[in-house]
Amino acid sequence: MVFYRLLSRLFPESFVAKVYAVVTAAFALPMLGILAYGLQAGFDELDRTLVAVVLSAGCAGLVLALLGLRALLDPVFAVAGALDRWGRVGQVQILPETYSDEVGRLMVRTNRMMARAQRSLDQSRQEADTDPLTGALNRRGAERLLRDAPAGWLMLIDLDQFRFVNDRAGQGEG
Repeated sequence: MVFYRLLSRLFPESFVAKVYAVVTAAFALPMLGILAYGLQAGFDELDRTLVAVVLSAGCAGLVLALLGLRALLDPVFAVAGALDRWGRVGQVQILPETYSDEVGRLMVRTNRMMARAQRSLDQSRQEADTDPLTGALNRRGAERLLRDAPAGWLMLIDLDQFRFVNDRAGQGEG
């Protein structure tokens, strides 16, 4: 974590920049060594051509490595995006579970964590919105259900065996 902390000072908001810095340093240091050695020893025409070819190949390899690393990081960005979307709007995006490496296990665990948290949230909302005895919506639940409905209320009540009240006292009393 010490190395990560150091790179976080240089690139506080970009994981990709941290990875690119490590790869660039790994490619650049040997190239600079070759160049420094050549400058110290003195180049002849063949040496200059060879150094130019090696440096060009090294730069091309660096570009390919950086592009490949960016593509390899796509699943990590998918996990971050899914967690961000779930945190912002509560929408669970199922991540692929077909990979068996570390990132694949991260995706599986992220899916499980989001599903478990969403079930808990749904259960808490259900408990908060309904009467525990009857299961009917309480005021909070009705307000949430009708929040986007047009103005006005409609209430239907069905009482079991209410017919006996009407039979005994008459429909007016009922």
